[in-house]
Amino acid sequence: MHKPARSAGLIARRTEQTHLLLGTPAMGRLDERRYAGAVLDAAVGGG
Repeated sequence: MHKPARSAGLIARRTEQTHLLLGTPAMGRLDERRYAGAVLDAAVGGG
């Protein structure tokens, strides 16, 4: 098993904006559940 990438990140810049980066393990692009996940994403306000 490989070590996953960082699940959160912070980039400090001199600006008034804040960007929060979060990541979690997810299904692969060939997984059949991906389509159900896309519908769920649209339903809960995905962009």
